[in-house]
Amino acid sequence: MAKKETLDYGKLKKELKDAGPQRVYLLYGPEEYLREDFVTLLKKTCLPDGEDDFSYKRLNPDGFSARAFEDAVDALPFLTERTFVEVRGVDLNRQNEREADKLVKQLSDIPDYCTVVFVQDAGYEPDGRKKLIKAVRKYGRDVEFTEQPQTSIVKWVRKRFAAHDKAIDPDTAEYLVNYSGRLMQQLIPEIEKVAAYAPGQSITKADINAVASKSAETAVFELSDQLAARNYDGAARVMGELLGRKDTEPIMLLAMIGNQMRNIYAAKLAEVERRDRAYITAVTGVRLDFLVKKLQNNAKKFSISRLERAVELCAETDFAMKSSGAEDEDLLKELLVKLAFDG
Repeated sequence: MAKKETLDYGKLKKELKDAGPQRVYLLYGPEEYLREDFVTLLKKTCLPDGEDDFSYKRLNPDGFSARAFEDAVDALPFLTERTFVEVRGVDLNRQNEREADKLVKQLSDIPDYCTVVFVQDAGYEPDGRKKLIKAVRKYGRDVEFTEQPQTSIVKWVRKRFAAHDKAIDPDTAEYLVNYSGRLMQQLIPEIEKVAAYAPGQSITKADINAVASKSAETAVFELSDQLAARNYDGAARVMGELLGRKDTEPIMLLAMIGNQMRNIYAAKLAEVERRDRAYITAVTGVRLDFLVKKLQNNAKKFSISRLERAVELCAETDFAMKSSGAEDEDLLKELLVKLAFDG
């Protein structure tokens, strides 16, 4: 898997300040907090006096069409220099050919006074083969809001706690990021909970353990730790936590567990072949050093044959979930027993 370029958000904001807004933007990616922050910044830049019915138009999937888009784009500004058209959740990959052709033509002729921003949900991936996506990239800018570097997130976490009149040292801030997730949108409620709970001025790891939510990814890493140690009771406890989460379904958990076992297998091959961390990142797509180190530590505790079998078992369970009448949770529990004792 090719390594994605990490967005330099500071550079993006500086470009907007120095060069002004472009005519077209496509905004997507997992880091929703920064995406929404940039939408707000764009809107303030285009409409410094705020929204009104003439200068600001918002289009949603219901009722979206090339005609509605044309009407919004062609609206003249009134008592302001620019107009701002915000298109939310409209899947540009799935527009039919006739609509796509009309939209491509319209994108080629956006007025100088207008900025159009297509805002997509976190799971969206633009299909670069589509003519509409090609047009957006030709006439404007697509921006993927990627996970931010660990150092940047830690600095941001410390600032958020400071806004609550709480202090947190870098090591403890990093612990929270590793515990609750690396996306800012995930971390905001956790920061608020911990800040409200902590009795002292300084945040401690005990405060985090007491009230913060563990991310599913963190739990999956913990599950692999327990499996590596052949601790079935510990692995069962973590699996119970994962199955009890409201934000994950068994099929999603299986995908995460399968991906984790494949990544550890890749780290094991890197160990045997004396490859460096860059190789693991290139193969797995895992970019953060502390996560690569966790994969390497897990890999040391597994044999290649056991990891090969683990990958096979995950694939077999996936097939069973999609083809058998068995309950998904039961299949996951059965997988856990096999992962703990096979190999």
